[in-house]
Order: sequence, then structure tokens, then C-alpha cells
Amino acid sequence: MALVALMVRALFVLPAGFPLNDGGLFVVMSQDIQAAGYALPWTTSYNPAGYEAAIPFAYPPLAFYIAALIEDLTPFSMLEVYWLLPLTGSMLTVAGVYCLGRTFFEGRLIPLLAAFAFALTPRSFTWLVMGGGLTRSLGLAAALFALAAFRIAMREDAAPATRRRALVAATLLSAATLGTHLEAAVLLATGILLSSVLPPTRWRVTVFLTVGLGTLTLTAPWWATVLVRHGFEPFLAARTYGGDVLSDGVISSNLFERLITPVITHEPFFAVVGATGALGAFIAVARGHWVLPALWGALILLNMRALATFSVVPTALLAGYATAQVLIPILRDAATGEGDDPAASPDVTSDATARRPRSEFASWRPALLAGLVLGILFYGATHQSRGEAAYLRPVSDVDQRAMSWAALALPPDSTFLVIPMRPWPADREGEWLPTLAHRPAVNVPQGYEWVDGAFDRRVYLHDLAWTCWYQDADCIEAIAQQVEFTHVFLPNGCCDPLLMSFISDPRYDVEYLAGAAIVRRGLSSQWR
Repeated sequence: MALVALMVRALFVLPAGFPLNDGGLFVVMSQDIQAAGYALPWTTSYNPAGYEAAIPFAYPPLAFYIAALIEDLTPFSMLEVYWLLPLTGSMLTVAGVYCLGRTFFEGRLIPLLAAFAFALTPRSFTWLVMGGGLTRSLGLAAALFALAAFRIAMREDAAPATRRRALVAATLLSAATLGTHLEAAVLLATGILLSSVLPPTRWRVTVFLTVGLGTLTLTAPWWATVLVRHGFEPFLAARTYGGDVLSDGVISSNLFERLITPVITHEPFFAVVGATGALGAFIAVARGHWVLPALWGALILLNMRALATFSVVPTALLAGYATAQVLIPILRDAATGEGDDPAASPDVTSDATARRPRSEFASWRPALLAGLVLGILFYGATHQSRGEAAYLRPVSDVDQRAMSWAALALPPDSTFLVIPMRPWPADREGEWLPTLAHRPAVNVPQGYEWVDGAFDRRVYLHDLAWTCWYQDADCIEAIAQQVEFTHVFLPNGCCDPLLMSFISDPRYDVEYLAGAAIVRRGLSSQWR
């Protein structure tokens, strides 16, 4: 199982040689920690913009400290850390699902099946193996292990020493979760609440309070410092842009979409794990096992940005449950021929082979069916051109060279408008330009969810620039009336009509053209 999980993820990560998709913001934040002598910086130096406040260093910083230490203590560069370490974090989540499954189900079969289903579900790793997946993967892994330890600590029939060790582990891992990823901490808190609500015994309350207070105490050096420096504003802004049930007091519109499409596995062909998980949820509820279905439902209602990733956890666990309780018994009966009565068959033939008992032929059919399903799961998990797997790409060498040229050749006060090729979460060229070119980009929203109002403005500018793809320079001039920038960056493979317009327009000078293009706005068209 571990080998299969590693193969699926490594097929995307290892050939890239560079962090997949995002991570430019986090690379700079790790470098900011190094520059501050491992003190918590006030703000991050990523993508500064004169028309907006600097991004406060409010993001849970544990993963950034880990990356900074690895670069300082090993031969790995920061880019290599963000290329490879998310792969390790993603593998830890598979182990975390297995350990959590052991606390819900007797024996090893269902946890193994659940971990296998999780390992082969695209949404379980797509956003975890990216460069920005460093925080997502480590946060989710810590949350899974913490919840498993918490559930062990609650068992009043366990040995006292076992409960004490589990209580310490749950507290430390919960602190690691909160110190790494806020939404993973919400997942953990939801799981803890659902696991400790009934019955509310004295020991359960003690475990709950110990873990909660211990987590807040251990993470206080981060959140207390942020509150003293910046107040609650960064957390309130991040909560809004991270996904919320209510938006301006009104139920969020996409919550209804989640409620009518609760299975979110992003399997590219047929949702084998998703459908099996839904079956497992019905079976669990019918048998009075409500915690995992309730966790699934609670995640949907919370409507977090990372819902699709987190919901795969209860989906996979319930898929393992349904497989063990329903599908395997059916296949076992088919293999042994139980219930077969050749005399009752309506098909009568003189063919001697056809008159043989069905059990002589049935034994290989379950194995064939199981092999077919596994083949579909593996092919779907490794398919690189369908769904969100298409985002698992690094910034191209051509674009990296253009950004490096900008870092060396352009004035330090240069600012960019990046022409996007994809939605903002997958606009890898936009996010990495401030990191590699050391110049700000005015329409890159990453990080500005911590600045009230700035995120919406930047997403608007991102989408506005996206509309210029097949237009001419006048489209760029319209944007220039709203925000100041000196250069336009056109990624490799982007915007031929726009580039041709720049070449023939006296208001613009093409300063770099080698696959990617960097175009300077002339003095006569500068923003006022």
C-alpha cells in the first residue's frame, strides 16, 4: 500500500525538478524567517505593493520553520525543500488515515482498505504534493495522527499508561496542527468534538480540556504575537476568504452546491471511491455508527476552501468499511459458488462445459473484478491531463529564465501585471514571479487573504487580466487606469494576439522575448 501511494505521487513530483504549481509565497516566508534570525517576522517580504498594506506574517509558521531549518542544516536548497518535502507530507497522510481507521474499526482490514482507497484518490494528494502543499500535507497529517491519539486517550477501558501517552501525543500533535494549517485545525477540532460528545463522561471532558488548553498554550508564541502586532484583522480576513457558511449574513451560494454534490474525490472517470464511501455512509448510519458520516456532513457545512481535500478522509474510511462489510462478502460468495443451483438455471444446453457447476468458473471472476477496479483507480490517480491533475506542473524552464532575467536586468522599482493562463489558485507563473524576479506583481492574490479587502481586489485584477488573452494592448491600458505597473509578463505559450499588438504598438517596448515575453509600458502611457 505504501509503495503504491509513493508511486502515484512520485510520478508527478520527481520528474518536475521544481515545486509543483504553487509555493512561491511560502518559499519567501521561510526565507523571511531565516533573515529574521528565526524570530517571527512582522510582515512577509513577498510581493510588496505600494497601494496596499504589506502582508502580515500571520500564517501558522511551523512548516516554514521546518523548511528553513532543513535548508540551513542540509545540502538541500529552499526550492528543493519545497519540491520534495510535500511528497513526504503527503505520504504521512496515508499513514494517518490508517492509524485513524484503527481507532474506528476492529482489526486491520478496514483501515488497510481505507488507506489504499485514500492513496489512490486524486483529491487526497493533488493539492498536497504541490509546493504550497507543504503546509497542507503536514497540517493534515498532524491532524489525522492527533485525532487518532485523542480517540485512544478517550478509551476508559485502555491501560492508564496507554491513555496518558495518547493524551500527550494528542496534545503535541494538535499543537503541531494548529501551528501548521488553520483549516486542518478546524478539521481536527470537528473530529474531536464529534468523538467526545457522547457520552460526556468526566474522563472525556478531562481529555478534551487538556488537549484544548495544551494546544493553545503551546501555540501561544505564534498567535499571541500576531494578535499583539496586528489584532484580529488578519484572522477575520483569512476566515472569510478560506470559505464560510455565511457571507455577509447570507448563506453562501456554493454551500448549496456542496450539499447536492457531497462526494468530492475528483476521480477522472468514475467516482469508485466516492460511490463506495457514500454506500459506507448509509451502512454506518443504519448500524448506528454516526461519527464518520457526521464528520463528512460537518465538513460540508463548514464549507472550507480545503473541503474537497479534507472530505476524502471520511470518504475513504467509509469506502473501506463498505468494501469489507458488503463488497468482499459478495465476492467471497461468488468465488465459492454459494447459492448456485445448476438445476435452477433457465439456460439448458448440451455443451458439457456449460453444464459444469458454476463454481468451477466463478473463482477467477472476483479476482478479475478486483483487479479491474484497482487498475481503474491506479490509472485515474496517475492520469496527468484530466481534472486538477493538469495543475501538477512546475513553472516552465522558459518562464523561470525570463523571471531570472527580470531579477538581474530590470530596475528595482519595476512592477508587473501578469497575464494569467489559469484560475488564480493554479496561476503558477503569477505566484512565482515575485519570488524569482524579486519584483511585485499587482494582480497576484496569494497571501493577501490576510489583508482585509486586498484579496478581492487582486482576484478582480487577475480575472481582468485574464480577459486580455485574445485582445490587444488597449485591454492592458484599461487595466492601467486602475492600477500602476511598469511591465507586463506574458508566460510561455500565452497570448499571441496580445504579443503581436505589443510589438506594433508604440506605447510598449518588448524588452525580453524568448518563449516568455516581458513588455515595458512606454513613458507616454504611464499610469497617473
